[in-house]
Amino acid sequence: MLAYLYHHTSRNWTRNSDEFNIPSGPVSGVHYIGPDATRSIASEATVAALFDPSFDPTPEALILPSDFKGIWIVPGSIDLTDANMRPRVEWPHAEHGIRSFIDAVGHDFDLALIDCPPNLHLCSWGALVASDRIVVPLQAEDFGSQGLAPVQASILAVQ
Repeated sequence: MLAYLYHHTSRNWTRNSDEFNIPSGPVSGVHYIGPDATRSIASEATVAALFDPSFDPTPEALILPSDFKGIWIVPGSIDLTDANMRPRVEWPHAEHGIRSFIDAVGHDFDLALIDCPPNLHLCSWGALVASDRIVVPLQAEDFGSQGLAPVQASILAVQ
């Protein structure tokens, strides 16, 4: 999806709220691939900072240029696992972190893609709060489509 958009917009960025999935490619000459890479980046320099009220992240600290002109990323972090395990009653303190960040930097970009883990915990909820549009990939089989009802319920709850 990002490759297509790369050719059809002028300014893109992606952020990753999946605690295990750093974009697999070169970013500023460094390859961020796999769990070792996620552990090598301080939490305050990743999307985890947007879910932690003790951090006050700046766009300059989070947004990294990629080796692809016009594409920038905010790296994910293994520390998002802790955010995803917070009880739902604590979510109001963190669910607007992504939205606030996009509001602050969105004027500099044409599009923000938010990659989420396949669950409905805090990281995905925060992405729903921040989103104008949603793409839910699924396998073309009965089991894959069964998960759509909870996703649709969450979308309605966020709206």
